[in-house]
Amino acid sequence: MLLALIMSLVSPCASAIGQTAQGQDAPQGQSQGQTAAAQPISAETRYQFFFMHLATLEKVADELDKKGKDGNLMRGYEAHAAGLNQAEEAVMKRIAFDCNQALAELDQKRAQMVQAFRAQHPDKEYFHTPLPPEMKQLQQEKITIIQSHMEELKSDLGADMFQKLDAYMQQRMASAISVANGPQAPTTQESSGAKQ
Repeated sequence: MLLALIMSLVSPCASAIGQTAQGQDAPQGQSQGQTAAAQPISAETRYQFFFMHLATLEKVADELDKKGKDGNLMRGYEAHAAGLNQAEEAVMKRIAFDCNQALAELDQKRAQMVQAFRAQHPDKEYFHTPLPPEMKQLQQEKITIIQSHMEELKSDLGADMFQKLDAYMQQRMASAISVANGPQAPTTQESSGAKQ
């Protein structure tokens, strides 16, 4: 039951990340899942997703607590699965939630810039107008925020525990995306191999 709940939380986000990682529609003859497998997800995207996922689990755990149920299993699921102790879990969550807050503030700044840009270009002229450099710079700021929190996590957990957590996240992300994308059709090579 817990796994089903977690997968229901992970799958929509993983699907969105798989599509983000692709950046475009799958080439003709390929499923989106095949394209996602061919294009690895950046470390920054993986950590952003994982940090948001931790916050979601925390919210679900809080809701369980409010209903008189024990939310601690949900709250500590990923830390336990990754092999972190309580102190390491606290470090991971502190850094994750700090990153989430910094990214939320950046998103607010971006939303204000988009609104101002659209106001400067009425009647949907903004579709044909190049974005100002400040808006393009926000993407680099986002990457920098995530990278700095990744470095802080590595420093505070230590290199060995960070590598263990990173390996866990890569495995977890791959399995979540494959679940979100569903079963894949066999490739031409797999199909011809089955006939021989």
